[in-house]
Formats: sequence, C-alpha cells, structure tokens
Amino acid sequence: MSRIAFNERQKKAFKDAKESEFASLPDGDYQSELEEVTVKAFGQNAEQKVMLKYKIFCPLEHEGLYYTQFQSLENPNTMGILKVILRKFGVDPNEIGLDDVESSFKECVGAEVHFSLKTTTAKNGKEYQNATIKSVIYDDDDEQAPLPSEDDIPF
Repeated sequence: MSRIAFNERQKKAFKDAKESEFASLPDGDYQSELEEVTVKAFGQNAEQKVMLKYKIFCPLEHEGLYYTQFQSLENPNTMGILKVILRKFGVDPNEIGLDDVESSFKECVGAEVHFSLKTTTAKNGKEYQNATIKSVIYDDDDEQAPLPSEDDIPF
C-alpha cells in the first residue's frame, strides 16, 4: 500500500493510460519506417542534434513501437558518423551543407529502414545501445539506397 494519497483523477488516469509506444527495445534486427526528422537543441546542455524517429513494424511483437536515434552535431567524430548515415539514406554528404541536413533527411521520411541494435559497455561502465543501419528502401521505386562499401559504422 502506498503512503501517498492519490485523488480519483490520478487513479482514473492510471487505469485509462495506454502503455508507452516508446518502450525500450532489446538488441536485435528491426524493420521500420522513418517517420519524423528534427534538428534542434536537446537536453540540459542544449546540444544540437539530429533526431530520427522510426516506427517499428517487424518483428511483430514490437510492431507500433518507436526507436528514436539522436546524432550529435557538436564534433568532427559525430559529424563523420552523420555523413555515413546520410550516405546510407542515399544522400551524398559531399553535395550538401550542414544547413541542408534536416531537409535532406525529411525527403527520406516514409523510407523503410532495416537496422540492428546492440548494447555495448563503455570503459566508464556505462551501457549504450548502438544502432547500425543495414538498408534503406524507398517505396516509390522499390529501390534500395546505395550503401557505402566501407564497414558499417554504428551510431
């Protein structure tokens, strides 16, 4: 029994609440649709980031859940990863400027994105879940975006 007294409005809200679409996903392979793209400051430090939001449709037990990827725009290392991600979406990063990143990704909304999630432990003991894009497919022509020939770089 809780020591806190809840009012009827709170009790009803709890009873009526649907489970979050933003549940954490286990490591594994996923098929999704790129649903939303935003470039803005996030977090306490107001760090500039690209946010890519994917809606999962496979595996079926995770259908309807979302995976949100944040890519920092704050240093050369993360900018290099961003260039790889752009290329996986079929965008040549050498042909656009930083001001064009958001609009270039927004043109990709609706694309089918296959990715893998894998949890790793950093030297400081903190766990991070990294995503690696495997393929991007566009419905309008059922063509797969060209993938770089170099090794996959997790983000």
